[in-house]
Amino acid sequence: MAVTLQTVLRQYGRREDAPLLRRRISNELRRKRIRMVVIDDDPTGIQTVHGCLLLTEITPARVAEALDDDCPFFYLLVNSRAMTEAEARRVVRHAVEATLEANRERGYNLLFVSRSDSTLRGHFPAESDTIAEVLREGGFEPLMPTLFVPAFFEAGRMTIDGMHYMQQGEMLVPTCETEFARDNVFAYAHSYLPDYIVEKGRGAIQEEAILHLTLETIRTTDLAAQLRDNQAKRFISADAFDYRDLARLAVAVLAQFEAGRKGQCAVIRSSSSFPKALSGIEEQPYVKAEKQNARGVVVVGSHVKKSTEQLEALLMLDGTCGVEIDVERILAKDKSQLPELMARAEELYNKGIVPVLYTSRREVRIDDVAARQALGEQISRFLVEAVRALPFRPDFLISKGGITSHDILTYGLEVKTARVAGQAAAGIPTLQTAADSPFPELLYVIFPGNVGAVESLREVVERIRNRA
Repeated sequence: MAVTLQTVLRQYGRREDAPLLRRRISNELRRKRIRMVVIDDDPTGIQTVHGCLLLTEITPARVAEALDDDCPFFYLLVNSRAMTEAEARRVVRHAVEATLEANRERGYNLLFVSRSDSTLRGHFPAESDTIAEVLREGGFEPLMPTLFVPAFFEAGRMTIDGMHYMQQGEMLVPTCETEFARDNVFAYAHSYLPDYIVEKGRGAIQEEAILHLTLETIRTTDLAAQLRDNQAKRFISADAFDYRDLARLAVAVLAQFEAGRKGQCAVIRSSSSFPKALSGIEEQPYVKAEKQNARGVVVVGSHVKKSTEQLEALLMLDGTCGVEIDVERILAKDKSQLPELMARAEELYNKGIVPVLYTSRREVRIDDVAARQALGEQISRFLVEAVRALPFRPDFLISKGGITSHDILTYGLEVKTARVAGQAAAGIPTLQTAADSPFPELLYVIFPGNVGAVESLREVVERIRNRA
């Protein structure tokens, strides 16, 4: 049942972040030689952090570079949410094995985070189970049960009394009552986290195997002892209403590791806010292009309702112009469409106008799941071709939608490793491409399909152009 935000605020309050806890967390990571490895099922997961590396090509050599980086955490993008469960297990296994091989001579303690969607969509518990399986096969026993923390405050997702909510205006709505719970692949019926875990376990997980930590427990008890003394559990789920809750959880997690010991590890399943808390990083301003009056391009592939509303608001902004990509012509393999689009985009760009390339909003109804997935892949390939065919080199590129963002990042921009610059707005990450990349020193903005208000995409374009 939905509740009002004001009702929850009166009961629990919303406390300021705790700088002292952040510094303590940062010091503990270094003192105990812990590296946090975030295995991300979607390119939007870096939406709360900055300064770290993101790897799209996962090899022991590249992971070794990330382990040796000054930043004590990094992200491995496996994009598994777009895969079958079997494929997801395979790529997650590969990521863990590559990390263990790269770490063999370095001897860091490893904190693995399986990062997924805050609306509870994803291959769970398959991915976190796979991480734990590979660790045990390598002789590493996790220090605690898998911790499940799906809160993502920047997008209004929080957990109270075990119920996971999504903020909609002044109301907090259980995620099982939203459109995301009716996902074609990841549908679910429960927002109460222990029930959700049992549901997703498909008979293999019983309620008694789960411990849930309420806000009262998190705020008033010895959390480190809670994690240490419940080894018989398989999962520990947790409430979270603000970053101080997550900071206390992070301190408790790091307390499981002993200084001076090697080979320690832990597994966490979370959305995007908990990795930020576990990293100990400081806050920084929103990112914008370094030079004033920067010129760029926007690509919109996502078709969720929020994306369409944001697109409509963006196209009302002076200095932007829509360039519609006809999905029917993509399906018909009309080869004349791409050069037409590029000619129009170049014309607008040369006038100082931001071309907004967007797929037609008309729904193409296909009942067969495999055929529908094939259609999505065909559209995504076209968007990649469009980026690669751009007849100019923009200062910034904004992509809207998780699948769109991933394919443009890895195949369009050919990024293997990049540094996370920060956020263009709450929950909206940016990357800086390398000087020797096909699109050198490009500011790439990854705009998730389900994040932000109606005006958010418009506001990001205004800020990123740096017209101040």
